Amino acid sequence: MFNNMTIKSRLVLVIGMLSVLLVSIGALGLYGINQSNDGLKTVYEDRTVVLADLGLVLDRMHRVRINTVMASNMNDVGIARQRNAMTAERDAEINATWQKFMSTILTPEEEKLANTFANQWPIYKESRDRTMSLAMAGNFEAAVANETSDAGQKFDAVHATMLSLIELQAMVAGKEYAEAVDNFNSVFMITSVAVGLGVILAIVIGMLLIRAIVGPLNEAIGVAN
Repeated sequence: MFNNMTIKSRLVLVIGMLSVLLVSIGALGLYGINQSNDGLKTVYEDRTVVLADLGLVLDRMHRVRINTVMASNMNDVGIARQRNAMTAERDAEINATWQKFMSTILTPEEEKLANTFANQWPIYKESRDRTMSLAMAGNFEAAVANETSDAGQKFDAVHATMLSLIELQAMVAGKEYAEAVDNFNSVFMITSVAVGLGVILAIVIGMLLIRAIVGPLNEAIGVAN
């Protein structure tokens, strides 16, 4: 079939095949880049940003705990009231950041831990507020007792849940990164094979084309001589 084609048709065929091959390899490369970008986007938006938000929540939780401890141990009603006002500000920050986190897409394990935290945090707050009320009323002995025996234990429980939620982000991010690397390696291998086959195909077709062009030319020169 190739020998029966004109030189013009042969050139068009070769250029067309190489163009299709070039476009295919380019599209495959773009697909690989897009997959890598999606993987990095997932790690950033669903893990890195979330990790920063949860870290902020954890920091504000510790600040709330410090306010409660200081309010109950300083034996000063004025300081207790000041710390109570500061705690209200920290509560607002925790609520805003937590709502932001809950608006993201959660894995089943994330959702389980988030629900546990959502149940534990109000329980701690109720005991903490009781400590604050006792301190602002000047009953510091009772405030210290409540902070030590009740609020402290409840804080430890909700604190452990938040730490587990933070550790989960790092673990899931590692898995997502590994998946992104695997996808990149697969696309890279396929692209490399396609490029190699394309080079071989171009060489073979080029040699056939040159042979098809040079042959008639040599015959024409021989007839002329």
